[in-house]
Amino acid sequence: MTPDHFRSLLRQHLLPLISGAVLVPKPAPSPGARPAVVLRSRHSLEIKPSQDAPWCFTITRLHPFASASDGPVTEKALAKAFVEGLAAMPPGFEASPYASDLMARFGRRLVARTLCPEGMDRSAVLAAIDQLEAWSSRSYEGHPIVAAVGFSAAGRKSSDVSLQEAWAEDFSAVLTNSFDTMLVADGNGQLLAYAAMAPPDPPPPLAPVRLGAVAQWCGQHPDRLALVLNRHAELLALRHGQLVFARRAGRWFFLGPEAIVNQMGGPRGGEELRRAVYASCLDASFAGTGACLGILNKEFSSRLREIAPEANDHLRPPLSAKARLLHQAINGQPFPALDRRLRQEILAIDGATILDHQGQILAAGAILKVPGGSSGGGRRAAAQALSTYGVGIKVSADAASRASSGPQAPAPPPRAAVRRVFD
Repeated sequence: MTPDHFRSLLRQHLLPLISGAVLVPKPAPSPGARPAVVLRSRHSLEIKPSQDAPWCFTITRLHPFASASDGPVTEKALAKAFVEGLAAMPPGFEASPYASDLMARFGRRLVARTLCPEGMDRSAVLAAIDQLEAWSSRSYEGHPIVAAVGFSAAGRKSSDVSLQEAWAEDFSAVLTNSFDTMLVADGNGQLLAYAAMAPPDPPPPLAPVRLGAVAQWCGQHPDRLALVLNRHAELLALRHGQLVFARRAGRWFFLGPEAIVNQMGGPRGGEELRRAVYASCLDASFAGTGACLGILNKEFSSRLREIAPEANDHLRPPLSAKARLLHQAINGQPFPALDRRLRQEILAIDGATILDHQGQILAAGAILKVPGGSSGGGRRAAAQALSTYGVGIKVSADAASRASSGPQAPAPPPRAAVRRVFD
């Protein structure tokens, strides 16, 4: 494979999955003793098509890549799966006229290679992905099909029924509900059980609250993974108790929670606040409500009236009926201490939710003072405005989510530029 072909494949099929990543356009020399994927620093990832290649490309970003200590599924693991997936393709495929056709289904193989634990048959997981993808464009009795299936590599076959046999029957399209009932199969796709699960309290923090039961099941053992088709025709892949991949509008996206939390930079309220914000962005995104959220640095908290001029949007003092109702519901608790369902519903209010650096909610449904000439929609403009005072996050109602950081985190000019977090 030539450097030009490899660079093209990186740009088309790997780079879009890694939030905030930039590809250095020119290859660099690389000794044959060096592995195909190397995390050279927390901000630099080197990748080449094989260990023998005498050159490599470098992927960089301003916020750190996750390390093995940050979590079990990292950008490095994703890159290694990418290289292994290319190595499994026919020799010379990248220069053939059928390269685009061969790569059209590469995303699903990348998901399976990244997530499947040792002892699990990737073909069974790929077949499940294909089945859920087919169902995503169908309905049953006029309703969208929803489904969930879990795989356990350590499970032992307890029936002679395979997932493929079950899915050949029409009734299987309504056998699970995608959030607390699920078919469970062993690593070869043979059915083990039908699982009806109670919602966990509290729900796992790195998955949407509606998928709490499925995420908890995945997190109970490292040999488990789950696939979910939800009512929005989104295909979601979970492992280790967290949402790792999402397929939306025909595209796969990788969600690296540690990297996203780090991308927020501050606030000085600590990691607990950042993780709570990440969880609620997931909830708003997968509920389809959207959100605009800002976290003010300590020095800007006293300038709320400058940022959100309408006093009725402020919770202190609670002058409007909205403010009094929310003030009572919040009961003085900081954002991370609130029930995730309440946090999602506050974020769903039209306008911006504004927190101080300690996570106290200062305003909800706030109309912001936005500079003239702003483009890209109201929520984007509001997130950009909030980022000049700390952190600004936009979650579109159509599920696109972006975050901005202001002075406390490095960002390319302009300072309020919005960087992709997850789509």
